[in-house]
Amino acid sequence: MLRRAPALVFAICLVFVASCSSGGGSGGATPSGGTGSQNGSGGGPGVNAATGDTLLGPNGSILFIPEAALGQNTPISVGNGQNIPLPNGVAMAGPAIQAAPAGLRFLKPAVIGVPVNPSLIPDGVEPSELRVYAQEADGSVLSVPAIGYDPIRGLLYAAIGGFTTFQAAVPMFDFAIVPQTIKMAFIGAFYSETLSFRNNSGGVTWEVVSTMQTAGEAPESEEEAPVNQVAPGLTLSSTGTISGFPNTYGTWAITLRATDSATPEANVAEVSHT
Repeated sequence: MLRRAPALVFAICLVFVASCSSGGGSGGATPSGGTGSQNGSGGGPGVNAATGDTLLGPNGSILFIPEAALGQNTPISVGNGQNIPLPNGVAMAGPAIQAAPAGLRFLKPAVIGVPVNPSLIPDGVEPSELRVYAQEADGSVLSVPAIGYDPIRGLLYAAIGGFTTFQAAVPMFDFAIVPQTIKMAFIGAFYSETLSFRNNSGGVTWEVVSTMQTAGEAPESEEEAPVNQVAPGLTLSSTGTISGFPNTYGTWAITLRATDSATPEANVAEVSHT
């Protein structure tokens, strides 16, 4: 474990979708449905675009593709991947899983369950602190929305918009933000989530350091964003609550700073996010 840092900066992805779909859900969700096809080392079976499917991969991993998520019947495979170069401050929590064909995009979110090795999780870490990272073909590494952890199967589930390499990760800071991944929000529906810390010494104050859209539609307004806006329609309060009515479909990488009031003069510990 790293030495406690009274302030922490981290980056997370916030995903908005136009309407609810099979890829969404709340913490603890377990995918179901499909035929449970087992993939070998080669190309996977052709998944029926109309019905979707559930595919099993190595180390207990699972991929749930909802109906109408594919534009056409597609051969798909789920196999072992190479470990992702994770940002500072997080460590791998299980083996990497690669879903192919790389670069495939869904018409609506799918769900992948990536394996978690309990021996890699430090004492005191809660399931809500685990996160999933994805490495794209161009080498970029992003966190993706985690929607639940299944301790029986040892799987951390994440909503995904396409195929790449995925891996579970765990924060290695004593002073850590909870949760480490923000859930999906839905356009036009009120969203609220309160972030908190474990192992802080005093009260925690929050601010948005930066926010950048990485995918999706262009915002409706080109006006300067309000202070502490994390994405169009959503703002971060000084007490750590992200709330509002999201109004633009897309993905935002945001960097938040939280400061422990007990020792505000201490250096900020950063978690890089590329």
